[in-house]
Amino acid sequence: SGINAEYGGDLIYATEPQSKSIMVYNEENEQIGRLDGHSECVNAIAVIPGSDHSVLSCDRGEFTIRWRTDMATLSASKEVTNEKVLWVGFTANEEKFATVSQTHVRMWSSGSQQTIVSTDQVGLSYRSSGEFHPKDEGYLFASTGSGIVVLLVDDLTPVTSARVVGGDGTVTDMKISPDGAYMLLTECRNMQLQESLSYVWDVSDPTSPYQLHTIKGYNGRMFSCAMAEDSRRAVIGGHNGAWIVNLETGSKLSEFSQGCMSVGWVPGCNDVILDHEGKTVRNSVEDGSYLFSYAPNARSQIAESGIFSDNFYLTACEDGSLRIYDKDSGDCLYTFYDHRAQEFTCIARSSSSGMVVSGNKSGML
Repeated sequence: SGINAEYGGDLIYATEPQSKSIMVYNEENEQIGRLDGHSECVNAIAVIPGSDHSVLSCDRGEFTIRWRTDMATLSASKEVTNEKVLWVGFTANEEKFATVSQTHVRMWSSGSQQTIVSTDQVGLSYRSSGEFHPKDEGYLFASTGSGIVVLLVDDLTPVTSARVVGGDGTVTDMKISPDGAYMLLTECRNMQLQESLSYVWDVSDPTSPYQLHTIKGYNGRMFSCAMAEDSRRAVIGGHNGAWIVNLETGSKLSEFSQGCMSVGWVPGCNDVILDHEGKTVRNSVEDGSYLFSYAPNARSQIAESGIFSDNFYLTACEDGSLRIYDKDSGDCLYTFYDHRAQEFTCIARSSSSGMVVSGNKSGML
């Protein structure tokens, strides 16, 4: 079939064959927004008569969405179109949250969900990440292709930057310990993958970070890391499994053999989780044993971005779902499919309001 389009007042809504998105154009034929949310191809669009920019759309899976496309929503949609959001996190007072994409760092208002300030002048990469300093709340760290940059939260002015990796290496992940003393970075080298390294930095003064240790011997690409609550241990993960490391000495304490793209540390206990072969596996650091998997499993759950509460574990998945599990049994309690985002890359939660912000590959929040 051809292009499916509807004219609604001063806006045109159109979708192409085999597309899951609806493009929104003005009368000058300029694209001003995009509506994402269908998991199947859109096959029908209808403007609701007498409404103010309200639209119904249906997909091949017989899933129907009602959209209210006010100009404020479309402006926000246009602003993040074509940005792959890689990281999201809340400030300490949770009045703002930040996003890091391949091109931009942005600060948002938690209340209005509108951009406050943004910058594209910090040299980000396809693996960039972010972290607020847990003690000095005015600083935001962002990883670049070869290092880090420290930004002021208020206006995203760069304070300092540093090169971390050499050669053809790329920083793949970055985490700061809860006490604000250490930063751990993982690296992936393309041509000399056996020489990929991890690095421990002192960030107790966010304006003057410096390297403490280089962790060697992993002999493979690394993609993820996570901090323990004691601020003295961490887990790194990649093709050759997961290592538990000592941040004070830069030494390896133990390891797990499962190759993984992402890792996490379960709060309140001595367990780690690994995204291994599409499953989120929970292992005991104490005795190295396998405990259980969070199941049923979605394709490529993002272990490092999971959110733990007292009883539940919420994870974002690359299949476009958000899944809530029983924290201590691994049973899946609920799966969210009724959302606009697809192929999640990151997730963060405000503990005060309960609001969850998730980023995805199609440029949506």
